[in-house]
Amino acid sequence: MLTFYVEVNLIAIILAAILIRQTVSRTSRGEFSNIVYLISLGILIVMCISDVAGLVSDGRSYPGAHFVVLAGNSIYLAASATITFTWMLFFQIRLKQVRTLVSWKIILFGLPLILFFASLIINLRYGFLFTVDANHTYLRGTNISFHWITEVIYVAAALVQLMFAIFRAKTNTKRKEYFSYLTYYLPALVGGLLQALDIGASTLQIGTAISSLLAFLQFQDSQLIRDELTGLNNRRALHNYEESIINSGETAQLTIFMIDVDFFKHINDTYGHITGDEALIQIAQILKRSLAGLPGSRLILFRYAGDEFVLTGNRMDPKHIRLTIDKIHQEIEKANSSGVNPYKLSLSIGYATGACSSSDDFSSILQKADESMYQEKTLHKEELLAIDPSLATR
Repeated sequence: MLTFYVEVNLIAIILAAILIRQTVSRTSRGEFSNIVYLISLGILIVMCISDVAGLVSDGRSYPGAHFVVLAGNSIYLAASATITFTWMLFFQIRLKQVRTLVSWKIILFGLPLILFFASLIINLRYGFLFTVDANHTYLRGTNISFHWITEVIYVAAALVQLMFAIFRAKTNTKRKEYFSYLTYYLPALVGGLLQALDIGASTLQIGTAISSLLAFLQFQDSQLIRDELTGLNNRRALHNYEESIINSGETAQLTIFMIDVDFFKHINDTYGHITGDEALIQIAQILKRSLAGLPGSRLILFRYAGDEFVLTGNRMDPKHIRLTIDKIHQEIEKANSSGVNPYKLSLSIGYATGACSSSDDFSSILQKADESMYQEKTLHKEELLAIDPSLATR
């Protein structure tokens, strides 16, 4: 049986190491949720190593065996409690509840973990969580439930947040995304419950490793619908959005904005493609700022192709449409007045509204928005050329 437990831990270590390598090489390491994810994988490896050390030395007689069993189990309990905290934090980040490491929510939720760490230190003297007898054998203490209570707090917090997110999701796409978070949490949850019932079992580690694998696969899926340069939803995501409307069985009163950068070729030709890419990133940030705090239906932003962006909304009245366009132009003017760029940014925005219940409806609205944008672009071109005739040759 000991060999089996060691093998389970080794499998979990190997899987965690592979996921660390793949996450570092294939995803954005600077993304906050990825940082927490990598930390949880590191903690998983520490947890497995400490579990193996405690299991191999349990009941053995050799110099230092008592210390290895005591330290191994203390580190294991600390790591298992910490990993439930990091998973709870991971879900908070994915749900946009926490955006930085310095947050009152993190401090508040960290209190049970801090108290448990303190209890582990006290346990070294009083042995109320666990003890190691004269034969160097691990024995659960009468208050080991304090460890499980700490973990239950974080598991319950994560599950409650996920259930609320699923219930409050405004689109089927988001609802499916949040439900996927719930499903890949289950292996770790089941593993923890089994380990609580069977002393010595290593089911928490392998369950957490499986959950980490499912989370990584979800990362990969999200990368497929994210534009690498701007971080916005890409054209594949727009297609998924179209399918979610069609599959909902309801007719959406859809508004589509088509947004194009005026004289973008001039920026590329004059300042280089790196500067052009920086301009697109800046425009994406401007568009996101423009949408922040706008009243009415939730708006979704996509990078459509090249220097074209698409914005979608449901049940938007004319006032809301005009407000959205005005807010975007205001943010563009703020960026231009800052004097940071050697060029001036300008956007042409067209839009169309219509009932949407099929792919044909969606394509029709998108085409009308595109035509509207090109009409706007023609007017903008004439205005900009009147200001700077040299643009005509570029």
